Amino acid sequence: MTGLRRAWNTVCVDVGLTCTFLGVAADDGSNTNGVLIPIREGELPELDRRESGYRRVAIDPSRVEALGPLPGALDRVEVYEAIAEQPPTPERPIIQSYVDICLAGCLEVGKSLGVGAAFAEEFLATTHGWSGEWVNDRLFPRAPFRYVPEAYQIDRLLDAHCPAAFRAMRIE
Repeated sequence: MTGLRRAWNTVCVDVGLTCTFLGVAADDGSNTNGVLIPIREGELPELDRRESGYRRVAIDPSRVEALGPLPGALDRVEVYEAIAEQPPTPERPIIQSYVDICLAGCLEVGKSLGVGAAFAEEFLATTHGWSGEWVNDRLFPRAPFRYVPEAYQIDRLLDAHCPAAFRAMRIE
């Protein structure tokens, strides 16, 4: 998708969640990959509540380049954009459990598209704001494969694409 920049820029405001999430912002010079998810009109209020740290904005469907078949015409495309961009801090770090969810999803999408890890690699290459303010909150951080089957592949990708931040990660 052209004209969007993804970054670690959305501080969670919900009680009990003290971390920084990914967000997108308009940026004519940037491209990012992602997944289009069809949502019915009646589902939007619940999704808006879940994504309360973001604002839903329409984007021009011509900015979308599909890597696979689409179920129909793209009449309307919306994204949830960061409201107030803020980088990770010691109090609101990047958390590995969220990184794992994102990259496991990217690996699954890449597999379904027949491109292997390339989708995850593009995700990493087009994500900005990697920071040393990053904690490994995996259930078993020294034996992550027990609960995150893709952990070794995810860690190799992170070490290759954002080595300084990845190696600065602390275990919690």
